[in-house]
Amino acid sequence: MKTFILAILIILTYNLCYSQTEITPNKAKFFVGEQVLVTGKIKEIKEGSSGDLFLNFEKKYPNTPLTIVIYANDRAIIQSAFMIKWVNLVNATLTISGVIETYNDKPEIVLKKANQIVSID
Repeated sequence: MKTFILAILIILTYNLCYSQTEITPNKAKFFVGEQVLVTGKIKEIKEGSSGDLFLNFEKKYPNTPLTIVIYANDRAIIQSAFMIKWVNLVNATLTISGVIETYNDKPEIVLKKANQIVSID
């Protein structure tokens, strides 16, 4: 019986530690510093002068509630893992996993690994 109770406690602790809060892009500002799962529609993709990509959820910049940042040196790895063309993601529904940070008081998630993209619809 003790083994059974211990196993249940371990499973519950694991689920609490590794579960992610699921949110919409509009709630991102309330979860800064937290690991989340965000699902929303990409409305705009911009490329910076250094080759960084900015995927804006729900509205175009500067009115977007959340931006996904993909640095230039990570683009090829992520793109090859999904065989995608970035331009094709406009109006796609994306689910992303990551920690919400802020840049100039705007919420963002930096995409560093392909496995942070949970789904593309």
